[in-house]
Amino acid sequence: MKRIVAHELRKVMMSPLVLALLVLFLLYNAAMLITGYGSMREDMAESNRLVSQYGHQIDEEMLTRLRNDYQDELQWMNRLTMRTEGRTFENVSSLYESGNHHVEGSYDASERERLAKLLVMETYLRYIANIDPTYERLDPMKRAESEILKYGLHGELAETVRGHYRELAVRIDQLITNGEHKHLFFIGHIFKTHSLLFKTVFRTVLFEATILTVLLTGHLLSYEFERRTQSLMYSTKRGRSLMFDKTVAALLASLVVTTVLLGGTLAIYFALFDYTGFWSVPISNALQAEYSWPFISFWEMTFGQYLLASMALVYALALCFFGIASVLSFLFRNSYAVFCGFAVLFGICLLLTGIMPHDSNLLLVAGYTPSLLMMNSDFWWMEGGAFKSYRYYELITIAAWTVLLLASYALVQRRFRKQDI
Repeated sequence: MKRIVAHELRKVMMSPLVLALLVLFLLYNAAMLITGYGSMREDMAESNRLVSQYGHQIDEEMLTRLRNDYQDELQWMNRLTMRTEGRTFENVSSLYESGNHHVEGSYDASERERLAKLLVMETYLRYIANIDPTYERLDPMKRAESEILKYGLHGELAETVRGHYRELAVRIDQLITNGEHKHLFFIGHIFKTHSLLFKTVFRTVLFEATILTVLLTGHLLSYEFERRTQSLMYSTKRGRSLMFDKTVAALLASLVVTTVLLGGTLAIYFALFDYTGFWSVPISNALQAEYSWPFISFWEMTFGQYLLASMALVYALALCFFGIASVLSFLFRNSYAVFCGFAVLFGICLLLTGIMPHDSNLLLVAGYTPSLLMMNSDFWWMEGGAFKSYRYYELITIAAWTVLLLASYALVQRRFRKQDI
């Protein structure tokens, strides 16, 4: 069995199509990050410098040091502008916003660099000052009613959503008590690093891994049928157990391509953007917020822990999609039909919530699909609206589909062993 699995694995991994797509996807991901977001690198480096100097915990001691250094630098700036322009500014933002002033033409490189650092300090102080007022205004039940009104929910479904947000209110109180929100991070309203990493990058990798997984699984499990050699191969000593060997090989190949895509793309991402000072920052920190409502994880997690949990979910989804492709391969025995069938099923799972009544919890149940889970990668493990307000959403989705796919595979495998080929 081991030799057969190794042979099948080598066969599919050496396929010119798989190798070409793997290289093409990695090149695309690198180009997307370098050309689309490379300009953010220097500004993000300033945030890292600030953390290395003051630490990421926002407390009175840290704020006192930051404010004192800011005032010292502001005095330096005004001495500089008084000498060059004959006037002072209330803050560095006013200097940059002055209509008749051109920083580039008036100051040398070292002065411009120092002014840029001062602007970063000022920006962080402004956002830090808004943390307490923002969290004092957070009202989970008001958000629940807004979500219910937004989607036109009523009946038992509306009550279920309200119940989820009551649980979220307890989590918010815990978050504030723990001080998870008071930490420095890349400012979400400016950099949008959470969406970049967990939405753009992770979703792109998942789409690519899914395409490769479905293609190689369909190709490997349908290989004998497409070449009309099934009568010969499945009459050998190994017999129809060969199909199980091919499934194991396809599983290993799926894990390999997912690892290469995810590992390669994340290596490029973290080579471009330095997160050195932020690995132990809570993911629910206030500065990371990109919208009026902040990111609130259902559990206390650091950025590093959240990243690892999300990577694990990528593998879980890749295995779910592999399972679907495997079952379809037993049914269709044609790689093109498998790919088309998978695309149709993926779309149906996305559209399923649109046909459910808005007064029944069946609408929530219909949302527990790998397709929707994949499309909401930026809200994994955290609150993300009416349909993403239950803390065990990810775990239930993966567990339910794992059981479903294992049962389905057992049925089609049993059927395959008995039917004429």
